[in-house]
Amino acid sequence: MELTRKALGRTCVRNLKKIYLPNTVEEIEDEGERECEHVDDMGSSWTVLQEIKMRHSGTLECLSLCFDGLNKEEPLQTDWAVSYSNGVLLGRLYAEAYPLAIQATRAEADGDYYTAKLHYGEVCEIFNKILKQLAPGQEEYELVIRKLDQYTKRAEDVFESSDAAIIGSSAPIKANEPLPEYARFEQEAKTAYEQAVAEQRKRHEHEALEFYIRSADLYSQAWKTAPEDYPGRMMLRQMLEQVLTIATDLKGVNSQSLPNVKSGSIPVHSGPVKFTLQEIKVLKDTSEVNGIIYIPWSDDDIGSLFRDKVLFEDPNGKLALSPAQERNFGSWKRASEIMTNPKMVHMVSSANIVQEYVTDCSFVASLCVSANYERRTKKRLIRACIYPKDESGEPCYNPYGQYLVNLIFNGISRRIVVDDFLPVSKTGELMCTCSRVKNELWPSIIEKAYMKVMGGYNFPGSNSSTDLFALTGWIPEHIFIEGCDREATWERILSGHRNDLALVTIATGSMDEEIGEEKGLVPTHAYAVLNMRRVNDLRLLMVKNPWSRKSWKGRFSRLDTDSWTEGLKKELEYDQAAALEDDDDGIFWIDYESVCEEFHTIHINWDPEAMKHRTTIHLPWVYKDGPRHDKRNLGNNPQFSLQTNVKDSSQCTVWMLLSKHITKTEEENLDYNALHIFDIEGMKKDPAYLHTVSAASTPDNSATKPGSSGSSGSSSKHPPKSWQQTQREGIRIYHEDGAIHKSSYVNSQHILVRINAPLGVNEYTAVLSQQLKTRDLYFTLRVLASCEFDLKEVPFKYTMKKEIKGEWTEETSGGNRCCAGYMNNPQYRLVVPKLPAPQTITPVLFTLKSQSTIPLLVQLINNKGDRVSCLSSQDLITQTNEYRRGFNYSETKDLRPDTYTVVVSAYDPGYTGRYTLTMQSQVKMSLTPIPAEGAGMFRKKIEAQWARGRHRVKDLSYARNPYYVAHVTEMTTIMVRLQIPGVREMTGDVPALQVDIYVRLEDGVVGNRICTTAFAAIPQGVVTPPKSLPGNDHGYLIVLSTVDINLMGEFVLIVYSDREVVVEAMMDVLR
Repeated sequence: MELTRKALGRTCVRNLKKIYLPNTVEEIEDEGERECEHVDDMGSSWTVLQEIKMRHSGTLECLSLCFDGLNKEEPLQTDWAVSYSNGVLLGRLYAEAYPLAIQATRAEADGDYYTAKLHYGEVCEIFNKILKQLAPGQEEYELVIRKLDQYTKRAEDVFESSDAAIIGSSAPIKANEPLPEYARFEQEAKTAYEQAVAEQRKRHEHEALEFYIRSADLYSQAWKTAPEDYPGRMMLRQMLEQVLTIATDLKGVNSQSLPNVKSGSIPVHSGPVKFTLQEIKVLKDTSEVNGIIYIPWSDDDIGSLFRDKVLFEDPNGKLALSPAQERNFGSWKRASEIMTNPKMVHMVSSANIVQEYVTDCSFVASLCVSANYERRTKKRLIRACIYPKDESGEPCYNPYGQYLVNLIFNGISRRIVVDDFLPVSKTGELMCTCSRVKNELWPSIIEKAYMKVMGGYNFPGSNSSTDLFALTGWIPEHIFIEGCDREATWERILSGHRNDLALVTIATGSMDEEIGEEKGLVPTHAYAVLNMRRVNDLRLLMVKNPWSRKSWKGRFSRLDTDSWTEGLKKELEYDQAAALEDDDDGIFWIDYESVCEEFHTIHINWDPEAMKHRTTIHLPWVYKDGPRHDKRNLGNNPQFSLQTNVKDSSQCTVWMLLSKHITKTEEENLDYNALHIFDIEGMKKDPAYLHTVSAASTPDNSATKPGSSGSSGSSSKHPPKSWQQTQREGIRIYHEDGAIHKSSYVNSQHILVRINAPLGVNEYTAVLSQQLKTRDLYFTLRVLASCEFDLKEVPFKYTMKKEIKGEWTEETSGGNRCCAGYMNNPQYRLVVPKLPAPQTITPVLFTLKSQSTIPLLVQLINNKGDRVSCLSSQDLITQTNEYRRGFNYSETKDLRPDTYTVVVSAYDPGYTGRYTLTMQSQVKMSLTPIPAEGAGMFRKKIEAQWARGRHRVKDLSYARNPYYVAHVTEMTTIMVRLQIPGVREMTGDVPALQVDIYVRLEDGVVGNRICTTAFAAIPQGVVTPPKSLPGNDHGYLIVLSTVDINLMGEFVLIVYSDREVVVEAMMDVLR
């Protein structure tokens, strides 16, 4: 099929329309008719048409540039036509180049040579990209070459004049002559009109009407006071009539007839968010920072702030100055006093930003990478946060000097109100971050808003990832270069940059100033990364110093004559000769290896929109909740249960960002926090897990289906019904052991944790932790994932609490259950009462705390509340799987009504010190100390030696066993314990022991055995039950025996009695 240029033109127009805009007057008019079809009044129709005109600004001129000659009816080759019609990229590039060319020529005509030079340079860059898409020799190729030469020549022509247009450290600012009255009225009328259109786009017809009426009044005054020879006087009259018509018609317009146009906003929250009462209180309590209240952002409130017809001055006063500013301070001046025809945004470009006097390199670097990203991707970061905006949604200059900046801090987007007073030095220099374009405001206004929140221009500095989060809401990550996986880090940041998902800054560490000067680096300074490239085996970064001077002097710098090749320069489109001729602008190339050697940290901010599922929780952490100084005891900490549902891939990436709210920026930051993650599925595989699960996760109470609290692209807190649990409460963690991710304790504002959840349903618990609690803190936890998930706060399920303070002494420090003195450890009687029907079991939690270096253990034993002499595994109900230093716990989920014994021990015997035992339960329980063995009785301790062959059990040598006579003269209760000191069960050499008590008759004859112990081979030895013995003139025999005839060594005999008795040793007298 043969195509003509005319047919091809129509095809290209359709392609461009899909990407950008309609491209003919007829199409614009047709679109206007379609959009106005359901609008009933002229005012609303006019508004719709204005919207269309703004959307199609420059499109007719774009046609003439892009498709010059397409109206010719000459035939074309099919392959060329197909190639061209499918070449949407060319159409996009032409459409980008033309508006920049228009802006460049206008800036040149206005004498704004610096802006003109920048725009001409950008046009040339785009034309070079176009040339790569065309074949040499084509007519179009030659046309682009000619155009490129023209724009290059224009850029060179304005270069010499550009310095005069720059506001920088060497360009003093001169006060301007005040505007004539009519010009001031005209400027204010235009601002009011722009606000009216902006309000009408948001369907705020009442607010729009107020602005239209004010605009009409101001246009009227401008027309009346303008000189007869003023060229724009007729236009003032036309605008007055036009605005009056709109205002008149708008009075009868209801909100249903207004066009539905989406207003600009910062892309952080996507969807309605419902807060709990607790979250509302958190956000309210942290609205005040340094004594100034910053309310949450609302688009509905914007218009109401610009209604006053007086110059605005911030009621919070002027910002505190930095020491450098104070030394050179001249005065505060409004933007209109500093620059002629101020404009909020000429062009968002990192090349224009200059840091001056304020030590906020991290924030200025953040501005640079945000501006560079916006210019490269057309996604608004800078333009999105500044208000007021004109009818096209562009930030605009406000002659009344009032601006709003949308920043994200303390959990939510907040509104910062600033005036346009800026600090100027004694010599007329602007003493804050500014634009190199002589009348551009946005860097100064955004910086002032952030400095206001941070306490003033005397800002001590931060890190760029924190500043970028406040500016954009992108997720901050902080990487220390030393110790990181450099290869993996490069691949991550390169991928993030290529896919427009990451903003990267880098920072130097401390270094000697002379060394820094030699290398072209500033110590402890933040730099913006503008570009990243891999060329063959080279890994290169384009970096900007926020000072706009002092560039890197090492490999691949402009001074490096060894590393650069012609091929590499061409690939990177880098003109080294021009870079050497120009003044140092602080922009340089550096290889990744040099970054790793010379820089200290890499800061990355990730686009949250890349994660399909997102949710946010705001929470307080009250100072009085839990211990003040205990990193190990996590039971009272805020905890969150995360359940992931990975369906379509082998794993799912989950990011958790913990952000601390800041209410005072000047005080020393002593809050060292961490975020620990525990894999509940992994813990369930540990046998000890059965002793530490919560009642909510028992088979009787567990739900079957997990839920996702992050719906697609939403911050909703309610999971979809297709994947929702009704009873899942999560697992509360009490000790830091077993974490799959254990954060370092840092005083940073943000802590980011990344985990990979495997295929299927998996459960995790995230635990907040503090090193030392000094005050109430407030946090925001954001969770982002590529899979569905459910996030819930783990509740505190125990309502009853009892705390007992005790002490291990030399007598009561028995050590672990392998020690001979284990039975001497402090013990308690637990009584679980009858439970209300139908409940048959109840959970209980014991925690034990003591000196941080001492290994501890708390055990719950089924011993009917009696003192435990030795521990049998079948009697052990629950314990942790190991001794832990300083803090330990024991939890059971299914305790039945009965009486139990609780034992607290240190690992080693002989430890003396205080401890705290805490019991938590859902029903009231009794916990009382159990008296020590022999408490209230007389105690006689005998130490003696076993002799070989003198301690057999049932043969003729039995009579040669050690025995003692207890002289009892009246009714006496006796209890006897036999031990071998120094043996432990773990050594495997514990002998079996036995004690028998016989009645002693006249002449020493042995009578009946009245008490005995079973043979037992345990470190604690054996003990007889308490036995009441009547008085006997001949006394009672206590016989000690063992099964091992070869046993030699010491033994200890302890005789308890409620009356004092005499115990004496006797040998070889048994008959």
